[in-house]
Amino acid sequence: MIDYNSPEVTLDEIVFEHRNKTYGAYLLRKIYDDNILKAMLIGGVFFTLAVTSPLIIAALTPAGEVEEVKEVVIDMAKLPPPPPTNKALPPPPPLQPQTPPPAVKTIKFTPPEVAPDEEVIEPPPKIEEIKKGAISNVTNEGVPDAPVVDNIDVVGTGDGNGVVEAPKEEIFLTVEQMPESLYNLQKYLADNIKYPSQATRNEVQGRVYIAAVVAPDGSIIDAKVVKGIGSGCDEEALRVVNKLP
Repeated sequence: MIDYNSPEVTLDEIVFEHRNKTYGAYLLRKIYDDNILKAMLIGGVFFTLAVTSPLIIAALTPAGEVEEVKEVVIDMAKLPPPPPTNKALPPPPPLQPQTPPPAVKTIKFTPPEVAPDEEVIEPPPKIEEIKKGAISNVTNEGVPDAPVVDNIDVVGTGDGNGVVEAPKEEIFLTVEQMPESLYNLQKYLADNIKYPSQATRNEVQGRVYIAAVVAPDGSIIDAKVVKGIGSGCDEEALRVVNKLP
């Protein structure tokens, strides 16, 4: 029996009383404090060497002579010119005179005017003459077989710049009177929409919002789903809208 009142009794002896002390747990707990103390001593030695090693190396290394650093000031304005290069640069090629293009044969075009035959001063040119030259406001013989260019200046008599622009198509977002279809739109949608089987199985119903553009000829372009309900309803509604007559 262990005398619990004895000052020599340790906690390990109390824990391992009436137990097997040969498995190693009792021995490990018994030498635990000694192992901790050895580990702290070894760690302290390595830490001290790591901190003091630079000082020890510096103390053992002989001190060398310190070179004196001289300050050098360079004045860029007093630098000597660069040495001349042995190879001289070739002179630039002389400018070639630009030869004007040959004069193109032009045919004076007389604008058509409604007038009696006896008042016609100069008849318009014939088609065969126009094929051999360019149309201009003056007649010039030019150089035979000269290429016809497209940038011959023709002086007009109007106030414009001679360019006729096609009228731009205007897109109407709101109008005074909305156009009406020649058929019953609601009946057309009811007759052509096929309820998707997926929506039937999932019991999905609701409204699908589609935005589209009506072209001048009444056709539907750029149709897209704005807000849908899924389960194939969006694709079916978009298909029917794209087929609107």
